[in-house]
Amino acid sequence: MNYYDLLGISNNATKEEIKKAYKAQMKKWHPDINKDKDAVSMSMKINEAKDILLDEIKRKEYDDFLKHKETNTYEKYSGTRRESKSPYNYSEYENKTVTKWEYLREYLNSKNIKTVKKIVSLILVSIESFFCFILKWFIIGLAFISFLLSDIIMITFYYIYPIIVLLTFFLIYILVSSGVNGLINNHLVELRGLIIVIIVYVSSFVLTLIGKKLISQKVFNFLYNKLDIYLFKKAVFYR
Repeated sequence: MNYYDLLGISNNATKEEIKKAYKAQMKKWHPDINKDKDAVSMSMKINEAKDILLDEIKRKEYDDFLKHKETNTYEKYSGTRRESKSPYNYSEYENKTVTKWEYLREYLNSKNIKTVKKIVSLILVSIESFFCFILKWFIIGLAFISFLLSDIIMITFYYIYPIIVLLTFFLIYILVSSGVNGLINNHLVELRGLIIVIIVYVSSFVLTLIGKKLISQKVFNFLYNKLDIYLFKKAVFYR
């Protein structure tokens, strides 16, 4: 939630609208009126929002702050945080880390959004969350299968490697004594078998690398977290 959301106004609100919204919020949150334990902190935040938005220079800088970062609320729930180059410190409230579900709750409680749009967003968010949940476990499953196959190949090779070594020496002997033509003409089956075994053995290392890549932080964030963020933005019609 940014200062505009806090006051319940649009980004294009006039100074008069800002003042009117400020008065309305202060009537609700002023400590002399509201005895809630959060009333003091909320009134401070409302005052801060009013001071920034009524100052033309600070408001322009604040709008740039909102515009150039990917988003202050959508991305932080994933653990991603970008440092602002803003010369102003917009308080701990503006930098508060929120979860996707906390943002959705604020979105659904907003009076500026139509009920139909809220219902559609709720359905879309549920679908995208289920899809990302399935995707996460699909990635983990692929990694598990990769590690499992790699282990099976390595264990199998451990037991048959004496046979492989003997076959290799035998084929080398045939190559030296009979040449390439003799090897291909008389022992093609054995040669193919050895090549297949070598390829399968090498693939065990490839499978291990694939498994590690699938569960790496970089790939996992790209395939799951960033996709989740992107779809969540679309679900709540974020521009």
